Amino acid sequence: AADAFAAGGDGDARPRGESMREAAESLARPLPRPTRSLAIPAGMWTVALLTAWTVGVLLHLGRLALGLRALTRLGRTAVPLDSATAAIVAPLLPHAGTRAVRILASRRVPTPVTIGYRSPVILLPPSVVAGLDADALACVVRHELAHVRRRDDWWVLAQRVLEAVLFHHPAARWVARRADEAREMACDEAVVAATGAARGYARALLRVAELSAGAPPLALAPSAAASGSALAARVEMVIRPPRPLSPGARRMVGLALGAAALLAGIALVRVPSPIAVGLPRVGSTAPLLATRSPVSPVEVRIVAGTARGAAGLRLDSIFTRYEAYGFSGAVLVAHRGEVILEKGYGLADRKRGVRVGAATRFSTAGMTKAVTAAAILRLEDEGRLRTSDLVSAYLGPFPGAKAGATIHHLLTHTDGLAALGAPVFRAKREAFVDAMRRAPMAFAPGTGSRYTDFGHSLLGAVIERVTGERYERYVREHVLRPAGMTHTRFEGDPLPSGDTLLATEYAGPPGEPRAIPPREYRWGRRASLGMISTVGDLHRLYLALQGSAIVSDRARREMFTPADTLGQGYGWAMTRTARGATLRRRIAGTRGLEGELLHNVDEDWVAVILINSRVGWRFAIWREIRSAMAGVAGAPLPPPVARGAAPAFAAVDGTYELPGGRAIRVRHAGDSLRLAGAPVARLFRNGEPGAPPSLALVPAEGGGWVALHVPTTRASRLTFEPGLAGRAASLTLRTPSEVLVARRVGQ
Repeated sequence: AADAFAAGGDGDARPRGESMREAAESLARPLPRPTRSLAIPAGMWTVALLTAWTVGVLLHLGRLALGLRALTRLGRTAVPLDSATAAIVAPLLPHAGTRAVRILASRRVPTPVTIGYRSPVILLPPSVVAGLDADALACVVRHELAHVRRRDDWWVLAQRVLEAVLFHHPAARWVARRADEAREMACDEAVVAATGAARGYARALLRVAELSAGAPPLALAPSAAASGSALAARVEMVIRPPRPLSPGARRMVGLALGAAALLAGIALVRVPSPIAVGLPRVGSTAPLLATRSPVSPVEVRIVAGTARGAAGLRLDSIFTRYEAYGFSGAVLVAHRGEVILEKGYGLADRKRGVRVGAATRFSTAGMTKAVTAAAILRLEDEGRLRTSDLVSAYLGPFPGAKAGATIHHLLTHTDGLAALGAPVFRAKREAFVDAMRRAPMAFAPGTGSRYTDFGHSLLGAVIERVTGERYERYVREHVLRPAGMTHTRFEGDPLPSGDTLLATEYAGPPGEPRAIPPREYRWGRRASLGMISTVGDLHRLYLALQGSAIVSDRARREMFTPADTLGQGYGWAMTRTARGATLRRRIAGTRGLEGELLHNVDEDWVAVILINSRVGWRFAIWREIRSAMAGVAGAPLPPPVARGAAPAFAAVDGTYELPGGRAIRVRHAGDSLRLAGAPVARLFRNGEPGAPPSLALVPAEGGGWVALHVPTTRASRLTFEPGLAGRAASLTLRTPSEVLVARRVGQ
């Protein structure tokens, strides 16, 4: 071997001796251990990726096949519409074009959907049918018929197959979402073009999304429902349609979109989508759109208002449940200066079906006194009066002990100038002041305390005398405007007829509310009552009073410092909770209204509540806000209310007798039941003081009827046992404290 190596090879120019030495050293070194190397052919990676893609496509196509099978089952389980609904939708069927279509009802779909390819079927959930008026239902059906006419069912199927094939590419999903939105917007445009009712259709879209509980539409079924940013964009398009682009602009937009899609595909950028937040079945007038980032809490924007953060979303869910039991009003909650809930619930006008929103205006009743007190303190800051001044210095002499009444006495309800219920209301200011001079005195000024409206109305007269302006004008310019209260009015201001932003007040027990006609705006109420505002404006008022926009620091201290043992300040009352936290509050109440503005100073949260009835909802709402802000559990929620066809009331109406002869009378009122009689009197007293005691019940999911004692939100459940001829033979009423069983008597 050495000789062979020494012989060298072609082109080896090294000396012979050197080559022999290298060969010897090489033989002396130990041989390396043999190693194995695995070389994967380049084609194997292609096979692996192709296999993974094939498996993914098969899985997505399998899911698609299961969806088609589910749609077939939905069609088989659907039932015909009731006669009233059929009468609404039957005239609309020609709008489907040349395709024959059926419209059925199904409880198994969350939203109105269109299924079927050869024989299209539109499925309507009973909850949506029951929750929409005839015009709104017709608009929704027109939308589905537009899908049928455009053959969107086939286009959706083809799109889903393409999505399954391109499941790996995020750009495909982005394009699919945009295509879904464009398809719905095209049908929206068709509805608006056919009806001309853009705003009515927008409200119908919001209501459908609300009634469908925020559930997303079926993947393979075109639907009018939507949520999140898609719905927000559709409503915006319906109300304010975009102006058509010129041909040049359309070409530029097309090139820009094409370039963006190409870049997205190359970079494999995943476009984030909004987080869908489930809507309760009843309550809000619009769907929720939530956005989430690593540094900000979940925020829900609603046409009816806003909710954000865990506490805001929790309260929104609770108040939505209460709405099903008759709660109607607006609520604002702010924590450390940030609004976490500002939303309306229920109906502002039951006759017209107008819902409450965050911008709905309510009579603020006694909250007007806070504005009057602020105006007085501003005049004191300007040196134009002092709270220690006698009232007679501005309004003329008062007789006897009344002459000692001061502005401070009027501000703190310690003037005693007129007994409660004295007939002092007048249309003219001077006539009112003269009536206060002659009214029987409740007590000598400064010797007692009784809340009345008369004293602050006198303060309004003082403001007019000092400024030479109408009370409303001065307050608007020097209190409302600096506070940013742009939605606030007074009862004496001209308001448009049929204003949909003004809440109607209702009196009477739950289930049978009676609208209260507008009150006459007279002295005795002016400057004490009569302001009309929103929860947002009242919150802005309170925030402004914490700064220097309206009054000075000195005046603010006077305003929020208790002037007596009852905690009464200037326009505000101060109390303490059981845990020692300081509360500032201003309560409002009339026959058809209850409200409150409350600030927990130590925990730094503010609640503004306005409710257009007076059955005790304020206490339930306030209690839940307190629990949510403290992070503790509130009262148990009442069960969900069943939605759908009205039950056969004739089967349960009648008289039922308890052992011992006591009777319970059952009758229906609207969609609820009412119980009356001596056994009911000691259970619940919902409604106005002095009204005949009765109990209102609504149908509950799972069967039976549920009644709610509003101030405590304690629930009772009523069930009936069937008898002959389909009529109830007996009833069982389960309350938190006892169970009553009564059998039917008579026919």
